[in-house]
Order: sequence, then structure tokens, then C-alpha cells
Amino acid sequence: MSKLPWRALIVASMLALASGCPSTSGSGGGGRRHTKVPSRADLEGIERVDLEIETSAPPATTYGAPVQHALGPVEQAIADALADQPMEHLPALSRMVRELAATTPDRLNAPPSLVDGLMAWSGLVDPHPRLSVVELPEDPKECYRAVIPECAEAVTSLVGAVKGSLPTTEPVAFGVGVAHLPDGRTRMMVAVLELAVRLDSMPRSVPAGGSFTVAGRLLGPRRAPVVEVVGPEGHWQRLSTSVSVDGRFSAALPCADGDGAYQVEILADGPYGIEVAANFPVYCGVAPPERISVMIEKVDDSVTADQIARANFLYLNEERRARGLPELEWDADAAAVAWGHSKDMHDGGFVGHVSPTTGDVTARFGRAGLRGAVIRENVARGYGPRGIHQSLMGSPGHRENVLATDVTHVGIGAVVGEPETDMVGAPHPVFLTQNFYKKPGAGAPAGDLSAGLRAKVDERRAAQQLPPVRWSEGLADIAQRYAEAVGKGRPPPDGYDEEAFALGYSAVDVHRVSSIDFDALAGVELWAMPDVEAGMGVVRTKDGGGETFLVVVLVGERK
Repeated sequence: MSKLPWRALIVASMLALASGCPSTSGSGGGGRRHTKVPSRADLEGIERVDLEIETSAPPATTYGAPVQHALGPVEQAIADALADQPMEHLPALSRMVRELAATTPDRLNAPPSLVDGLMAWSGLVDPHPRLSVVELPEDPKECYRAVIPECAEAVTSLVGAVKGSLPTTEPVAFGVGVAHLPDGRTRMMVAVLELAVRLDSMPRSVPAGGSFTVAGRLLGPRRAPVVEVVGPEGHWQRLSTSVSVDGRFSAALPCADGDGAYQVEILADGPYGIEVAANFPVYCGVAPPERISVMIEKVDDSVTADQIARANFLYLNEERRARGLPELEWDADAAAVAWGHSKDMHDGGFVGHVSPTTGDVTARFGRAGLRGAVIRENVARGYGPRGIHQSLMGSPGHRENVLATDVTHVGIGAVVGEPETDMVGAPHPVFLTQNFYKKPGAGAPAGDLSAGLRAKVDERRAAQQLPPVRWSEGLADIAQRYAEAVGKGRPPPDGYDEEAFALGYSAVDVHRVSSIDFDALAGVELWAMPDVEAGMGVVRTKDGGGETFLVVVLVGERK
């Protein structure tokens, strides 16, 4: 029996994302210092190619609805060979996989943007599946038509690859696709999907000015569903999500951000912290695109993991500049913490915020001796710095972190894994962590702290349509001496209350507030009162963890 020349390739092209959350304050990088400042030189060896992919059939009109899709003879044979595994066949996923097999330009790595587009095209809301591929560079026996003896080896190899890489979680679904390419190649592909949510049927597009409801049930060990969305104008919001006693959730969204694509994301608490259960676009007032825009990223073998991290930083700040946002500063200490977590994810075989060994980002920062007035974290698994950046921007929660205005610094750490197969040119998975934070003292003026804080308070009150505070110089003098005494560990000045009463006040309330975040001092509840007459004193103090701002406010009430 003659054998056909064939090559088996297993490609795990899932980009696992979990939304990062702001926190009030890691294993570090094992002494590793990420002190090299990112520059344009870090983009060398990274090539980008943009394509437009046209699908072979109209897109699905709904999400979550059953899909009719007939398997071909070879696809059915592969599905039958997988029938003994603990997973269900999902016709919509097979529809997606057949189209992916026919359109992906790189047999070694299906571009994440193409997978995203085809998942939505098939009416699927789930994150990326895990892909296994066998490709016949020549197919004179037409193995795409029927499983004849000469073709059995390719099918057996594909089925074995799938069975050898099944996830341990449940529920799991799979889809099968076989395509014969114009150049004579035959590509057989299986996608395995870890199901995280069962979504009720909903339209992919709604009329202008309309609304839609996202409803369903989380699957597996997930709880606390949250629905977030970014509208066509870039406005992010977390929707009011109702959760019933039987675990069903529902959130309604009006098309209030204008016509265009609304990127919807369902988040849940999973085994490794917050994770993305679903991510998909809904179109208001416009039709879904007929073509899929695809970005292919080619990373040369000479590109190092540190270079990938620095290149990702450049793309991040490029995004912020384009939106008129202040750029973030590179922070070597935060990068070391990020690298440590990326290595932990690589070594532990997971992607998430909560590590079984190091805890969450707050714990990792604490062990590294870092303090943050605000800390945000993004984690990802992908294949290149720009592709990871684009996937993060396509996720409302991650996008919010990338574009956040309450942070000043970021450190990024990447770890590159071994090739996923022994094929020449097989992709290396990249585990990447972004640690955003606001350093203590950021936003504080170099000079008069009290004057700087008064200006911030009045600015915030104006934005809330409240009148300016009636600032009292007499009360301010008393408050400053009060703050200086307490800041040095001494009691308040003797007779400060009699001094205040001598200024003509019948009552004086004393408020003491401290924070490592200078900007946050302008947002305390005190400043939300409709009418305030006050004096304020501000000092810097030191504690075991570093610098803190102490504010004393004397609020006077006239006779």
C-alpha cells in the first residue's frame, strides 16, 4: 500500500484572556531587572501583514441558536472517531472550522483576528478554541472526499492529536472541518472548545436606536456573571446584570452609543480568578461586515521574550496617544513582577490572575515591595506583541485597563514557551502580563500641597455642578499646624478650637484623611456637600510602607 506524503501539525491558537481589575494596592522576577527602556528597535524582527478575507456563505443572524450544518464524509469519519470522548459535537463550531481550514493563510498559526471574525460569523460567542491540524501538501488521492486506505493515516494522526490534548474541564465541545485548497493542499482541522456559557438566542444586529438583551447561564465551575460592553464611540460600561437563584443571568443594553459595533463581554469568577466567558460583537443600525479584516504577525526566531514585552508596551502607548491620553511610563520593578507571573502561568499551564502559588496581583506587588495607589492587571496567551495587543483591545475589560487614566506606570513581562509541535516553523506560545499602577504621590504638586489639593477639589466640584468651597485662610492656618503636629506623631495644637471659634464660627468639625493617592483626596465624601466653608492643611508623612499624604480639614459653621 502506497502512502501519501503528509505532515501533522498541532496548533493551539487559543488566546486565553482574563479581565484585569483595578485594586487598592508579585513573586517577582527572580532578581531579573527589566531596566532597558523600550524603543523602536524592539520592533525589529516583527512583521505585520493585513488581509481581507471573504467568507463562502452568509453569516449567522443570531447568537446562541441551533445551527444546521451537514458534515462531509471525511468530516463525519473524524467526528465518529471522536465520539468516545467526553465532549459534544457542535454544528456551529464545525461550520466555523471548515471555513477556517479554507481561509487561514498560515497552516502553523490561525490568526486570532480571523478566528474572532469566524466565530461571530458562525454565531458563536465563546473565546478561542484549541485547534489541531493535519495538512496534506499534495493530495492526488483526494482525501478531502473520502477516507480511503491511503488517507487513513492522516485521519488517525489528527484524531490522536485531539485526544492527546483534551482539556480536563467540562463541558467541552468540538467541531470538524476539511478543506481542499486551490493550490492542491488538503487541510483537516478539529477545534475543541471549553464551554463557559450557554447563551439564549439573540440577534447579531438590531435596528438603529434599538436594544438587545444578553441572557443565559454560566457553565462549569464559574459564578458571578458580569456583562461589560464597549460601544462604537469607545464608551465602556458595566451593565446592570440580574442573577436568579437558578444561576441564570440577564442584562439589557440600549444602542445608546450610536450606530456601529458594540463589543460585549461576559466575565465570571473561575478557578484562576476573573475570566472571559464570552466575547462577541452586536451591530446596532448597521449590518455585520461582509469581509473579515485579518492581521498576520510574523515574529522572527531572533526576537526575545523581553523584546516582545517592550514591543507590546510600544503598541500600548501608541493606542493611548491616538486617543489623546497620557502615555504610561515603563517601570522595571513592575515588569519584574509581571515577568514572574508570566513564568508562573507558563510553568503551571494556566492563564489567569490568581495563581495557586503566588496569589493575586496585590500579593505579588506586596512581596516585591511595591505600593500602588491603583493596580490593574491584564494577562494573555498569544503569539506576538501586536496580536496580543489587538486581542486585549477587543475585550472590554482589558481595553479599559489599557486606556485607564488612573494609572501612571506599567511593567510588562513575557515568557516564550517551547514550539507546540516539532514542525519547522511551529509557533511559540507567548505568556504575557501587563501590570499597570499608579505610584504613591503621583499627581501631587512639587510645591504647595494645600493649594494643589484645593484646586483639585474645586475642579471636581465644578464637574459635579457644585459651587466652589469657601476657603478660609484662618481655618487653613490652624488646619496646617494641626496636620504638621499629627504628622510628626504629636497631639493637635493646644487651643486650636478656641482659635477657630475666635474667627466667628459657632461650630467646627475636624476631618482627618490619609492616602497614598494624592488625587483620591479630592474625591472623599466631605467634598460632595452642597455648601462648604473650610480650611485645609496637608503634609507628607512616612510609614512602614512609604510615603502617605495626611489631610486635616476644619469645616466651620457660622453663627
